[in-house]
Amino acid sequence: MLEITPRMIAAFTLAGLFQALVPQEVIVGWMGHGSGFKGILIGMSLGGITPGGPMTHFPVIASLFKMGVGIGPLVAYLSAWSLFGLQRVIMWEIPFLGPKVVAIRIAVSFLFPLVAGWLCELVWDKLHV
Repeated sequence: MLEITPRMIAAFTLAGLFQALVPQEVIVGWMGHGSGFKGILIGMSLGGITPGGPMTHFPVIASLFKMGVGIGPLVAYLSAWSLFGLQRVIMWEIPFLGPKVVAIRIAVSFLFPLVAGWLCELVWDKLHV
């Protein structure tokens, strides 16, 4: 609890600041429901470059969902964060596995966040008509 509590406080503060500083109309315009592949690509790009662990990401994801971001961009964000987390690739994967293995892994899994976001968008539309 002592280790996790400060991280959770920071994550919820970050999520609240994000909601307060970025106009909802901008976020919904870029990544809202119906933003299509543009929103999914933005979510995928942001997920790949955003540092931090699950304790920081999930409050931000919840905040984005409440702001009106579509399920496709959110799934693409989480998938890209899991697969391509830039800080993890640089700090852990390349030193341990080498650049060739990491490049092949990224190349093979590159389309997954895009496909996952698109499929989740389709399923979400069917379930929430």
